[in-house]
Amino acid sequence: MRGLILLPWMLSPLVEAFSWAWLLNDAYGLVNYLLLKVGPLKAPVAWFATEGLAMKAIILVDVWREVPFVTIVLLAGLQSILSEVHEAARVDGASSIRAFFHVTLPLLKPSILIALLMRTMVAVRLFEIPFIVTRGGPAGSTEVLATYTYKVAFQSFNMGYASTLTMVILLVSLAMSLVYIWTMYAEGQLR
Repeated sequence: MRGLILLPWMLSPLVEAFSWAWLLNDAYGLVNYLLLKVGPLKAPVAWFATEGLAMKAIILVDVWREVPFVTIVLLAGLQSILSEVHEAARVDGASSIRAFFHVTLPLLKPSILIALLMRTMVAVRLFEIPFIVTRGGPAGSTEVLATYTYKVAFQSFNMGYASTLTMVILLVSLAMSLVYIWTMYAEGQLR
């Protein structure tokens, strides 16, 4: 089962981008076909060609791709929590909801922060899906820093500015990583 859960994460971003471009195509996409048959849609939707929907569709594809990794990290965190801790909470009279918020969630916090750290670093440098599916369009609505850097470097041939943008991506990733690491260190989860 874990292998199936990890399947979207293990696929090539290129394959995923082309698959989702086909699935969400307004003329022959499976999603539009099913939504038209079931009834929520009256006309096909151009998911990647509509300004308001394009970035939401990109985010959906990215979430579909990255949720398996986060799931495995959180599952590992849950499995590391000793059953005696939950048993002690039950003996002390804690309800399931109270045990979750006061026992499970605090013990799961290091895993959540690690998953957030990894996910943030991947999100900051997201390139393949928006570039392959929309090329930053329509009207720049799906332009992210990595696709903009690519365009500056290889369409405008402004390598100096593109190098600066690359350093910005690095510094943003580093700053966010340091915030997560500092948070874990401040709470005693790193030594």
